[in-house]
Amino acid sequence: MKKTVVITYVGGQEVDYLLHLLQRVAADRGVSFGYHRPHTPSVAACAERLTVRLGADNLCLEGCKLEGDVLLALEEMELRRGLPYLAKGKRVIVCNQHRLPMAVAVGTKSYPTDCMARTLAEGYPIWQVKRKEIAPSYVSALLLRALDLTKEQVATYVEDTDTVERAFCLNYYQ
Repeated sequence: MKKTVVITYVGGQEVDYLLHLLQRVAADRGVSFGYHRPHTPSVAACAERLTVRLGADNLCLEGCKLEGDVLLALEEMELRRGLPYLAKGKRVIVCNQHRLPMAVAVGTKSYPTDCMARTLAEGYPIWQVKRKEIAPSYVSALLLRALDLTKEQVATYVEDTDTVERAFCLNYYQ
């Protein structure tokens, strides 16, 4: 297994559970594990990025562009910020929610409404997580599926069988 996962999110969103999950997967498969989280102040509504490498050299973790195998965007606008780190045609998982940056909240800018449409038009396969289904277990199951783990393997990390089943429904999030 050689995979690079890029996670983009907004400051204040919890991502450590994903980091620990990927570390467990790497340990169970006997592959190397490395990650890079650029040091930024923990400020709500501040753009953040986490890069994780499984089973590959960890030399270029700090902003290697066009190398990611999976992009997980925990917020819709973060999808666009993460695309430069994703190899063309690789899997995108996006949580369909809006966290308003300060400029949008105070009315000086508007929230872009074309993030998903632009990404689809560029040919990226997208799995959308609907706003009402954003839960750590479901996001984890989809991420593991995107890493080519089987349903049985995912079930060893995500205990809720209904969640695992939903993550493997064909065409559910195409």
